[in-house]
Amino acid sequence: MSRINFTGRKRITRDRIRIEARSPDSGGLDLRLRLDLDGFGDVGSTVVVEAYRQASTERLVLSSPAASIDEVWHLDTFGDGAGVGLRVKVVDREGLILASADRLRPDFPESDAGDSLLPVRPSDDLGELTHRLDLSGDEPILAVNSGIGDWRALVGSPAFQTLAFPSVLREIARWALRSDLDGGDAIDGWRLYLEDLNGQLPDGADPDESDAWIDEAVDVFGRRHALVTTLGALLT
Repeated sequence: MSRINFTGRKRITRDRIRIEARSPDSGGLDLRLRLDLDGFGDVGSTVVVEAYRQASTERLVLSSPAASIDEVWHLDTFGDGAGVGLRVKVVDREGLILASADRLRPDFPESDAGDSLLPVRPSDDLGELTHRLDLSGDEPILAVNSGIGDWRALVGSPAFQTLAFPSVLREIARWALRSDLDGGDAIDGWRLYLEDLNGQLPDGADPDESDAWIDEAVDVFGRRHALVTTLGALLT
């Protein structure tokens, strides 16, 4: 059923907003805001961008809406940006919201680097499964169901990552602890990554010791990337 907008507030569509996030060496988070808000304001109105996660917020006030806004905003509150939501508002001089977009998420282009430890490939052999970890070759590959459509958007979404990646990491850790794996770029890279999470890998001789080590590594991964916080922000 269609809704009647008694306030007259306009909805800013997603195609007019592009927000990219990067983590500078100095710390914090840089957001590049590219906004096309032509036609959404009037004389004296301003653009307000808010970043939020649970009770924490940061706010940026820009000049009047223009055909194109390209601004870099540095945030100190949100670490590497896990679970951060954004909203964009056009506000008149009296404080009335003229147009808005909410529940926005920044893109993280750096996460698509070609040297990623975990290559992602589409697959048409997964039936009704969304994804499967393929360990049949020399390196782990995340197979994603091509029937989903924009499978790249699925893999890049915070919801998918928070729900799927812990179990994927657990499978990869078991693979990396196998004693019959010869050295190679993939196995060496994953072993270094896992050691960064939980210190020296066990030798794999004691299954109970290996399972406990993997449990702790996955727990560290969850804390490092604030998985519950991220998912909670998506559901609020």
